[in-house]
Amino acid sequence: MLWKRLSKPAPAESDEAANGKTSGPHSVGPAPDPHVELDLALDTLAGVFRALGRHAFDLPEADVKSTADACERWATHLLVRSPVPDGPWDQGDASTRAVRREFVAALQYATNLRKTEHTYVTKALQDLRHAIWAFVHSLNQTLCGDGEANGRVKAQLSRLHEAARSPRPRI
Repeated sequence: MLWKRLSKPAPAESDEAANGKTSGPHSVGPAPDPHVELDLALDTLAGVFRALGRHAFDLPEADVKSTADACERWATHLLVRSPVPDGPWDQGDASTRAVRREFVAALQYATNLRKTEHTYVTKALQDLRHAIWAFVHSLNQTLCGDGEANGRVKAQLSRLHEAARSPRPRI
């Protein structure tokens, strides 16, 4: 863990417990230490932000690098209480004041990023369907106009036409 080292497990604990492994999600045992649980939750949340950054893609509003950098800054903020990315943190000396973890702002950033990605992908797929449909329509008009279309070509064009109209194109 980056921001806080856990103490070593007691000798009575098994190797699985020392490695953070349990027999299942509903393992029975002593009540977990709230500090350990917080550490694990923060590590998991930071991991989610890092995964968002690692698997980002270019958007009209932001390129891959800026999204990855912002996600890494959010992960670091949540782990070590660094200043909030793009936040009003530049007032005063950061070394002399405690920075609160801004969980709500982190959630808002992740939600807005996901909404932006969803909108972009949905529009890109819609544009692709329209382009396929226009291509199929033009090709069909050309082949039918010349009288050279055979049954196999028409069947393939029909499949492309259906793929362009479906919400999940399958060719």
